Amino acid sequence: MQKDLRGDGVVDVAISFERTYVESTWRLACLIRAFVVAVVSTLAASATPISARPLALALAGIGLVFAVADCLSASAKRTYSTGCATVLFAVAVSVLQPVLASSPTAFHPNEWSFAIVSITAITLQWQWPAPAAAAACAVLIVADAFGQRPDVPSTALAFRIAAESGAAWFCTWLALRNARRLDRMREEKQQMERQIALDVSRRRQEKEYLALLHDTASATLLVAASTHSRPTAAELSRYARRDLEILGHRVDMLATTEVVDSTALVDAVVAESPLAVEVIGTCQAILPLGPALALLRALREAMSNVERHAEVRRVRLRVAAAGRGVVLELTDNGIGFDPGAVPLTRHGISLSIVDRMASCGGKAEVRSERGRGATVRLMWPGA
Repeated sequence: MQKDLRGDGVVDVAISFERTYVESTWRLACLIRAFVVAVVSTLAASATPISARPLALALAGIGLVFAVADCLSASAKRTYSTGCATVLFAVAVSVLQPVLASSPTAFHPNEWSFAIVSITAITLQWQWPAPAAAAACAVLIVADAFGQRPDVPSTALAFRIAAESGAAWFCTWLALRNARRLDRMREEKQQMERQIALDVSRRRQEKEYLALLHDTASATLLVAASTHSRPTAAELSRYARRDLEILGHRVDMLATTEVVDSTALVDAVVAESPLAVEVIGTCQAILPLGPALALLRALREAMSNVERHAEVRRVRLRVAAAGRGVVLELTDNGIGFDPGAVPLTRHGISLSIVDRMASCGGKAEVRSERGRGATVRLMWPGA
């Protein structure tokens, strides 16, 4: 939800430079004004002539009350009440200067008025919208000029107060402009990061889809076109039915859970494979959804490769713990192959196994020699 902080178009955005600056200057203005009002009022009241001291003490008491209220408002919800109260107090001190200055003193009441008027006019520039702060400044200048002693040029004091207030407003405007610029730069940077993240996610999804497509429909077409394998109509039907189930996520046990037991993962892949799988070892690791999905599909692709190319029907699957993760090692005694000679256009190993494991923080190793079978090692080290 957006909210105007100062009434002058400043938008309140969570954890923004602009918001931080506005809140900090608000607190600082309250504390500085409270300190000056309290100290100056106390000193001025004590230096006022005896005849006017009761009135001076009364004004000083009111000033102390307003100072305490200013201190409290520094840490509370921002309101204009304490600023308005200080303006009224400064006007009262200014108007009563002729009464308070019935005789010369070391700390002349005119100085009391000027100090309160000056600090109030300056600090309001940090807190109020420009039109309201300018109006309050004009009221303060007129009130101070009304009660000034004859030997002090009121025009010079008025110019000084106006100059100080103008400088305070300019500094505030400059700081706000820079804060807004930083917020815009950060927002642009965040938008770029979000766009990059979306692009990376989109590419990852496209890559995953291509890998899954290779694992299913493309693999079935390769079996059908193979010169050394003549699948029957029933086998092709079984391949096609499995492909449709995988692409439709109907056999994916991970669809309804965020964590998966590694034993259930292995059992699911072994159960759907037409190979005779000898499972050696156990591991009760609990895997997050992403790594579990990568392991399941990589292991499924490794078994599919054995089924299509190794010319064997039996494999060994070693399961072991790796810290908080799991290691799966699939070994066959088939005809083997040279991993370095696999064309780059064949994505079964690089995309469906190696890259898929790397995308979840895991690792895949494929070792094979012609005539000596093959070993695929899948490892996820844990979170």
